[in-house]
Parts: sequence; structure tokens; C-alpha cells
Amino acid sequence: MTHRTDAALFCNLPSSASPKEVVIIAVHGRNQDETFMQDVLSRAGIAHLPTLYAIAPGKTWYPDKFMAPIENNEAGLKQSLLQVEELHRHLNELGFKNDQISFVGFSQGACLCSQYLLTHPSKYHSLFILTGGYVGQQDIQWNFEGDFQNTPVYITTSQIDEWVPPKRTTETAKQFEKLNAAVTLTIFEDRPHEICDAEIEMVKKIFN
Repeated sequence: MTHRTDAALFCNLPSSASPKEVVIIAVHGRNQDETFMQDVLSRAGIAHLPTLYAIAPGKTWYPDKFMAPIENNEAGLKQSLLQVEELHRHLNELGFKNDQISFVGFSQGACLCSQYLLTHPSKYHSLFILTGGYVGQQDIQWNFEGDFQNTPVYITTSQIDEWVPPKRTTETAKQFEKLNAAVTLTIFEDRPHEICDAEIEMVKKIFN
């Protein structure tokens, strides 16, 4: 099944789940669309897998920077989280268990995934937070609770990234670890705001 709605592009999605099949929810960044994530999955050799490509209205998931005061983003963030939750629920209704589901997000999409997943912990196939972290100002206190049951989590940013500071990405990695995720954190020295070959290789490694 391949079709598009205003909220998502459904690619290779069967009418019901196979017990061993892995399905992906892919979430693009600001000023991007699903084609960016299609390229990412293609580079990683997993574009053939059933995938829901989440599509942000106006190419943005929330209006301000992700570390702005939470009230600046609250309305947009709430709607975006509900959209991701709806896609997640759709996969569950098709018969996909959480341990068959992988989330792949980049930049603003990675921040959205961080926020959603830290508030919906479970045993997933894998989680890729590519240049991202949880949402809110520096002094915000989130009380995340639950158990990821050793889910592989790969989280990244760069020392020179102007949008996602290493401190917040590191803090986010620690939150996943507190909830029993198997976290791999990589802070690149001089990688620009993009998905580099080393990140693609890690995606391949975890899937294979």
C-alpha cells in the first residue's frame, strides 16, 4: 500500500503485519518534507521496509527553536505529538507490535521523536534521534517515567551544530538511559547540520 494524506505518506505498508516485519515511522526536520527522509532511508538501504513518513503542515512541527520557552511551541508541539501518536496507533491497529517499530527523526523531527518517545516508553525495534533532544528551555524539568526494555537508541549532534547543542543531546541520552534504553551517543566534532555517512552506517548496523 502506497498513498498520501495531508499528514503522512504510507509506503509499502501492508494491510496487516507480519510477525517478524519491521516498520518505520520517519519524521523530517524543519523546512523539509518526506522526500528528505526517503533519501535517508535509501542511503541506509532500508527504503524497501514498510514506512510511514510523517508530514508537517507548512514544513514545521512547531514554530520556535526547540529550546525556546515551552509556551512558545506548546500549541504546535501538542498537535505534532498527536500526529505522531496517530501514526503509531495506526501501526498497532494493523498488528505491528512496538518491538517491530523503528522511529527515525532528523533535526526538528528528531526533537519531536525525543519528546514523543520519552513520554511513550516501550520496547521498540530501534530509535534514531539524529541531531535532536527533548523540547523545552534549559531549566525545564520533565519527569519521564517508564521502561524502554533495552531498546537500541542512537542519538547524535555536532559540536558546531547551531540548532542542537551537545549539552541537550547528552541530557536527552541520559533520560533514555534512565528509562533502560541501550543508548549510543555520538557528538561529532565538525559535522554540519546534516546526516553524515557515519550516522548512516550506524543505522545500517542496528538494522542488520
